[in-house]
Amino acid sequence: MAKNNVNSADLTAKQMRGLEFLLREPNVSAAARASCISLTTLNRWIDEPAFATAYRQARGQLLEHTLTSLQSASGQAVETLRAVMTD
Repeated sequence: MAKNNVNSADLTAKQMRGLEFLLREPNVSAAARASCISLTTLNRWIDEPAFATAYRQARGQLLEHTLTSLQSASGQAVETLRAVMTD
C-alpha cells in the first residue's frame, strides 16, 4: 500500500495546532478544549483525508521516537532493577 505524504503546508495553522494537541492530550475532547478548537471541528478534520494522513504520520513518528527512547534506556533499567532486587 502506498504511503500518502502530507506536507504541513497542506494544513492551516489552526489545523496544525489541533494536530499538536491531539498528540499531546489523552483524547479528542481534551485536545479540543486545550486547543480552543470546537470538538465538532476537530472531529470533522479527523475525517478529512489530508488531516487524517498527517495525524497518522505524526502519531507514527511519535511512537517511533518513544520506542527508540525506551529501547535506549532498557539496559540501564534492567541493571537498576537487578541492583534493587539484590540489595
